[in-house]
Amino acid sequence: VAMRCDPAERLRGYFEVPPGNQVTLCCNRLFSAESLESTLAHELVHAHDHLQRGLNFHDPDQLACSEVRAAAFVDCAGVWTWFRRSCVRSAAFQSTKVNYDKEVAHSSVNKAMRECYPATGSRPED
Repeated sequence: VAMRCDPAERLRGYFEVPPGNQVTLCCNRLFSAESLESTLAHELVHAHDHLQRGLNFHDPDQLACSEVRAAAFVDCAGVWTWFRRSCVRSAAFQSTKVNYDKEVAHSSVNKAMRECYPATGSRPED
């Protein structure tokens, strides 16, 4: 679904869990084909994690896990190896704190980095 989103929220897109189970793209926040593609890919990782892996995004640890995976596979995919882990942690924290307070987001992302950060060569379906 493409729609105008509240500019104050600064979202480019989101995956809506039941009852919708749909990806929403914020057309007023996507300014290039690259932005559209990366946002869609990021949200599709969440869709996969929820629909195929059974992650519950109402649990901050499980949301953080999906954010770590989306950051690793999409947001930080082109980042130099030495800085990639830091990029993933930062991106996952920023995304997780949209739904949870900073302390919960920080704790959940730290846990997710230990449990969900993909090994080199992993693919989203793993």
